[in-house]
Amino acid sequence: MFPLVEDPTKKIWYIADKEVFKAPTLRPNLDVQQVEPDDLHLVQKCIDLFNSEIQWAGMFNVEEAKHRFQKNNLMFVLKENNNVLGYVWFDNNYLYNMFVSKKRIHGDSHDFCNYVCYHVGKDIRLYCVKDNIRGQKFFEKVGFLKI
Repeated sequence: MFPLVEDPTKKIWYIADKEVFKAPTLRPNLDVQQVEPDDLHLVQKCIDLFNSEIQWAGMFNVEEAKHRFQKNNLMFVLKENNNVLGYVWFDNNYLYNMFVSKKRIHGDSHDFCNYVCYHVGKDIRLYCVKDNIRGQKFFEKVGFLKI
């Protein structure tokens, strides 16, 4: 189970200049879709996928997603053959709640992150929890730098 992180000393912040992200390419059968605020069925599929693989007390629900959409946050979904494989949220240039299923193929997470960050078209910032070494290595591989 992942803890909720309110303590700023437990966060490592990252930033990536928009030029880091290359013109996106995805393997065949993969697609990225921006979720529309009225597509709550798709949001629920993302929640169900996450909950099938991870237990986390801080997981958002459909009501929270509605609130995020009202604040103009963006949600993108990674699909394989029209099945949800992952998702990510953006609040302006802040990336958060990125998740890609363990059903992915090596490289899918990297390509998905690159794809959405390229389309957002801004310098992107995010944080990882200090004990999430795997997440830190992932974002550094994509091109994020600790700040």
